[in-house]
Amino acid sequence: MRAGAVETSTLAGLRRLKGLTQVELAERLGMSQSDLSKLERRRDLRLSSLRSVVRALGGELELRASLPDGDLRLVWPDPVHHGAGEPDAD
Repeated sequence: MRAGAVETSTLAGLRRLKGLTQVELAERLGMSQSDLSKLERRRDLRLSSLRSVVRALGGELELRASLPDGDLRLVWPDPVHHGAGEPDAD
């Protein structure tokens, strides 16, 4: 983990660390509070949804794979430019 980084294992924890309510974050994402609540309770989350939430919090999502022969930084095309939709709420 990067120096100075904080760990959380849930979207709700991430939202709380940034001092936002569900209503505030849902508004930034263009979804209802109810849909955000469902998204926060999901056990399996799409990367595109996680990226949207992180961006709504003012950040960028970075993924790293730790392999026996070293770490890899995972990158992929921006879904906004490739026709992907909004964060999934179900």
